[in-house]
Amino acid sequence: MIIMTHRGKRTEHPTIAAASADFSEKRDASGEGASTFPNAELYAADGTTYLGYVSYNGRTWQGRAKDWKPGAPELKD
Repeated sequence: MIIMTHRGKRTEHPTIAAASADFSEKRDASGEGASTFPNAELYAADGTTYLGYVSYNGRTWQGRAKDWKPGAPELKD
């Protein structure tokens, strides 16, 4: 299980791909752009082990968004 936090809400997902799909649905429904729609954070089932984040485009990344550089590794199931 993956726990996604976004805008103060916590949701559970069976996979990283499912969390990304949920994030993308929320992004599309919001009508917001990248400058106002924040990234989501992903945690392991224990709720405290940080795994990575979902960026505006729905891709999942290892590490923290502030540390992203070209060639950064994606986070996969």
